[in-house]
Amino acid sequence: MQEMTKVDQIVQGLKRLAATHAEAAHILHELVFELGENRSFGTGNGDAPPLLVNEPPLQSFVPQLPIADPDILAVRWKGKTCFLGNTLAFRLFARLARRPNHFLSHDLLLDEVWECRVTKEAMRSVVKTLKQKLRQAGMEDLAAAIDGRRRECYGLILDRCA
Repeated sequence: MQEMTKVDQIVQGLKRLAATHAEAAHILHELVFELGENRSFGTGNGDAPPLLVNEPPLQSFVPQLPIADPDILAVRWKGKTCFLGNTLAFRLFARLARRPNHFLSHDLLLDEVWECRVTKEAMRSVVKTLKQKLRQAGMEDLAAAIDGRRRECYGLILDRCA
């Protein structure tokens, strides 16, 4: 049986991270892509290092996560951007995106997004606006992933997005 090289161990570790830590995996994917583009490092002779040679792209192991970009106050996902501005809709999406595939209670969202008490109707109105803006930006599947069917909870359930 062949012994694993350090590079093999690194690649295997990255794959495990990608499978268990989606946010970290997203960042690692970008770094590995950059490293893969610069193949003159580490060998001294300009040859491609063994990193990622004959390996499937790390992207196949990394779930695609939406990004709530605070610099431009927009949602970025699958090559599209939805500008929301400095709004409750942006703050709500950013909070839901921090914990994808989990439901967050109305009380938690009120404390962290609204920072005050509002009616359930006011909360539903912000969710409706958010979904409309995502659909207008061509992110229908992301809008559909915002789920409020669990009693007094909302979640960004990305498991349904293909």
